Amino acid sequence: MADLVRIVAGLLIPVCLSLAEIDDITFLTVGEKRSLAKIDIEKLPESVKRAVDVVNAKEHWCCKIHPTKVVVNSRAVQQYIKQSTQHTNYGKCGLWGWRRCSRHWVTYYQHSTYKTVYSRQTIVTTCPDRDVVCCKGFLQVAHNCLPLSELPKIKDDLKKLKDKGVLVG
Repeated sequence: MADLVRIVAGLLIPVCLSLAEIDDITFLTVGEKRSLAKIDIEKLPESVKRAVDVVNAKEHWCCKIHPTKVVVNSRAVQQYIKQSTQHTNYGKCGLWGWRRCSRHWVTYYQHSTYKTVYSRQTIVTTCPDRDVVCCKGFLQVAHNCLPLSELPKIKDDLKKLKDKGVLVG
């Protein structure tokens, strides 16, 4: 079952609720909800077992965190910078060097520099077992997720379990 939970939880990233966030079941404490989540299905009354079986309640698992990992990669990129410099030189010219002339030329050169380029990649990972919970609108009962809409049908039986001390919290 843990593999199924990991696979399903890895594919779904909806907003999820932990047991402490479910307010629709005010008659159960947080500890009793935890106990109900992990109880052996054989200890449950028949009505609760049927509710869990009818719903096929193994499909409503979510992750209470966003299971992602950010990977930052860096690489060096070489860049060539081309530059030029203009030069001017003056000298004597003409008949007997009585005139002044200018001589122009351009020197071209290049040099390389290195620049670090960063890339960021977000990878969706599987949900850790400790963060797998029932999705919003569901309550964990005997390692299954039961819709809260089914709760009115089994509420009396859950209260009886609480009164008998089966749900410890």
